[in-house]
Amino acid sequence: WAAVLFLPALAGEVFWSAELLVAIGSTFGVILGMDLTTAILLSAVVTTAYTMLGGMWSVAWTDIFQLGLVAVGLAAALPFALSGAGGLHASWMHYVSARPDGSNIIPLRQAAGGLWSTPSVVSWWDVSLMLVFGGIPWNCYFQRVLSCQTPRKARGHSILAGVLTMAFIVPPLLMGVAAFGYPWPPDTLARLQRHPAETLPVLFAEAVPPAIGILGLAAIIGAVTSSFSSSILSAGSMLSWNGLKRLVWPSLSVRQMKRVIRSSILLFGAAATVLALKVQSVQALWFFTSDLIFVLLFPQLVFALFDRKVNRIGSIAAFMVSLLLRIGGGEPLLGLPHVIPYPEIFSSVLPGTPADWYDATTGAMLFPFKTLAAGVGFVLLPLVSRVTARWDQPRALRNPAGDEEQEYVVRTA
Repeated sequence: WAAVLFLPALAGEVFWSAELLVAIGSTFGVILGMDLTTAILLSAVVTTAYTMLGGMWSVAWTDIFQLGLVAVGLAAALPFALSGAGGLHASWMHYVSARPDGSNIIPLRQAAGGLWSTPSVVSWWDVSLMLVFGGIPWNCYFQRVLSCQTPRKARGHSILAGVLTMAFIVPPLLMGVAAFGYPWPPDTLARLQRHPAETLPVLFAEAVPPAIGILGLAAIIGAVTSSFSSSILSAGSMLSWNGLKRLVWPSLSVRQMKRVIRSSILLFGAAATVLALKVQSVQALWFFTSDLIFVLLFPQLVFALFDRKVNRIGSIAAFMVSLLLRIGGGEPLLGLPHVIPYPEIFSSVLPGTPADWYDATTGAMLFPFKTLAAGVGFVLLPLVSRVTARWDQPRALRNPAGDEEQEYVVRTA
């Protein structure tokens, strides 16, 4: 069953890699004057090649360099970008006046006719919970946690990573405000409206001095290539370990494992490239990736770590029901219409009419079915596990290498 559970994580890594390729391709396209499709192909070849050849060492060492490059590049470019847009205050006031409904950190319910009606606020929280908790059960994160020397260091590094993530969010947000208020030439503005993913690299190329712009573009490339290489390496490792060694080829040696991982990296790099060329939307791929992990894997991870009584039957039941509830809500990225009319089913407890819970422009459902699907998984997993405990005994976490019978004791701070 664990070999099935890794499939959503594997799919998530591929979708995440595709998103990153769009970001890398947008930057390369600005630097080299290429169209987005050609730039994505070039980015895929370069990043997949150095990850496949260098493995974990290439990821570890490039991560160190690229993290520093991100901090320096963004810090150097931000003042010039804001200055070109009239300064921080002028840029922010322009944004607030143009987008009054989108300038708050947390949306506030407004009167009829405003952007933030009750259904849209509920949908915003549904997506926010998905993005927060869907960012936890990632194999590339746990690869780094398990590589720490002690649990104390693993906790400390995780907390530090969270703090740094929040700090690194601020410059891109301010860059977005500057880009919104920047006086773009008409042809550039039309280009950015067609390809929003190119906004940040174009801002670096046109709104800041050339030397600083190159540093800023290098910061984007550094940040995104670091994540892409980690993601496809993680996907290749999961397929090789969870799939081939566990199910198909138990006698796989270390040397053979390395070859399989390299081949898997090439395979997933190609798959991510196809997705990036098809979708070409960073936001759509990012949301769908978090969605997949949040609904299917977050409940499984929480109970695997913190509930000693859960078993395989409970895990299967929670996974399958959550999957059906999520698919029932539809997915525009995959062209899947909704088949479960959640607003009509819950009309007796929802404010307004069922029609209010559909977006008037896109027809997308505003009902929080993602959180509902994950919540049902949280309820079913422990409940079914306890009901079926006599037929399926819970299993302790053991040494994943399979070489010893030593049990791992999961300790929480």
